[in-house]
Amino acid sequence: MYRFMKKLILAITLVLASTLFAAPRAVAAEKKTTTKTTVSSSSSYSDSKMRYGLGFTTYGAGVGANGAVSFMLEFNDLTSLQPYFAIVSTSPFQFGVGGILRHTVHGGGDNGVHVGLGFNLGTAGAGVAGTAFFLNIMPVAGYHFSLGGHVNNIKISFDLGPTFAVTPTFNFATSPLNALGGASMHYMF
Repeated sequence: MYRFMKKLILAITLVLASTLFAAPRAVAAEKKTTTKTTVSSSSSYSDSKMRYGLGFTTYGAGVGANGAVSFMLEFNDLTSLQPYFAIVSTSPFQFGVGGILRHTVHGGGDNGVHVGLGFNLGTAGAGVAGTAFFLNIMPVAGYHFSLGGHVNNIKISFDLGPTFAVTPTFNFATSPLNALGGASMHYMF
């Protein structure tokens, strides 16, 4: 199992690194072309209009399948920000707040593969001692899609990646964001 996890982490790292280095080359190659091509699309995106949505996500407080209220801000067809907030319990008070910045590397805003970086912080149960503060940093890779048809405003995404638990002690956890694959669902306005 240890070897498998080690190879999985290495594979994810290589994919992320190759994507980051390949993107500037693709942009440079696109600028060198002199021919223009026109592609018609049924996408609901506009270059001048930012989209936003409201929904929920399965991560929000610590690393587990805790639900959270989530917002989606799509700056353009390729870049989005998903802030989220959750109150897990009021006695003792436990909450989580965070966000994920995503960039689409293949496809578009309605259907594609993305990479990004996220974080969350808050308090989690620590037994009879009360609550303990946590901060997690999460590089993510995932897939997003819109349902299409009459429900084309519903967008679903899945994010996977390791979690770096920074406090109270630094710990590298190779588990996914949660058991549900970092699932999120938003209604886009």
